[in-house]
Amino acid sequence: MGNRGRRASGLYRLKLSGGVMHWEDIDDWHQRAKVFGGWIVKTHESVYHTENGVSGGGEGWDWRVSTCFVPDPEYKWVIKK
Repeated sequence: MGNRGRRASGLYRLKLSGGVMHWEDIDDWHQRAKVFGGWIVKTHESVYHTENGVSGGGEGWDWRVSTCFVPDPEYKWVIKK
């Protein structure tokens, strides 16, 4: 499995050298993981690219993933479902 995660009940696990990062669903397109001093937030976006696109992979859909750090040293961010 390497560094790839396994989804189970809305949580993702990524094995790291110092432990396990747990990904929690925020909504259908965003997830967060608790880290020292706040959260890592990951977003997924489906992108359509044309045959002449820079990816060189032809026409079709592709996934783009971005991450950012959200400072929250007291971990007050509560996800409202």
